[in-house]
Amino acid sequence: MSRPRSPNGRASSPTPASRRSERSMSGAPPRIGFIGFGEVASHVMPGLRAAGLTDVTVCARRQEARDRAAGLGATASADIAALADRDVVFASVPGLAAVDAARSAAGLPSSVLYVDVSSLDPAGKRAAAELAPGVFVDAAILGSAVERGHRVPLVASGPGAARFAELFTPHGMVISVVGERPGEAAAIKLVRSVFVKGLEALYVEAFVAARRLGVLDTVEASVAEFLDARPAKDTAAMLLRSHLLHAARRAEECALSARMVEESGLDPLLSAATATLMARTAARIPHPDVEGRPTVAQSVALLDESLGDHR
Repeated sequence: MSRPRSPNGRASSPTPASRRSERSMSGAPPRIGFIGFGEVASHVMPGLRAAGLTDVTVCARRQEARDRAAGLGATASADIAALADRDVVFASVPGLAAVDAARSAAGLPSSVLYVDVSSLDPAGKRAAAELAPGVFVDAAILGSAVERGHRVPLVASGPGAARFAELFTPHGMVISVVGERPGEAAAIKLVRSVFVKGLEALYVEAFVAARRLGVLDTVEASVAEFLDARPAKDTAAMLLRSHLLHAARRAEECALSARMVEESGLDPLLSAATATLMARTAARIPHPDVEGRPTVAQSVALLDESLGDHR
């Protein structure tokens, strides 16, 4: 293929965008860039290189991060312009820095696929999408990149989500496209975190209190037996149904639990909050219309309609 010629008759140099188009048509593997090289990027990038995506450039402010990236086989730079020839750029920075990262990358070519894997709320992801170059992807990691590398499950939304999945699924990434709007993937991650991180916090409070009370082994075994007794979906349906029916009685029990935790010397943050939540449900749904075995969706709908808007 001959290059286009400039008005003076000389062959003009190809731009990053034109080179990207030629590579796309040839089916060549995408050239990857990273903004930031913290825990997520440093565990995802080696797997992508092992899967055949070996052309990687990292832009990072800290010399230590650049040295680590270079040691793992990437080209490393402190200059965002080093990413100008990348087909795909992953923004992998601490959540609150994601908007600044998008702003700093605004001068990159309009053809780049900009994949923001930072932990940020939906409004923040939408703000980043307004500033970022190219085609935006809101990508949210659902799991541990430290444990699973580039195969950690992700959900993706935004105008570039389908293209992101098309490019990287063949290289081992596990990507579920959940919508076309930035912020949808972020919402899934953060609502999931209410449960997963909340469960983590419950383990901390309950098990430390159990140890102080001399009953840790028995409580640990009882909790494990409860969680292992049925599939997680069945547990969710059972707990939501029984919450509607027995919130008043459980509010009293949880208040006693909170007092006991406090008497052990711990601040009963979760115990007290649980008692408050139970009491709220009992007050707002004193006579729940629950028949048979409602599904999770049916129980949640009744709670949602009754609890109102806290704002």
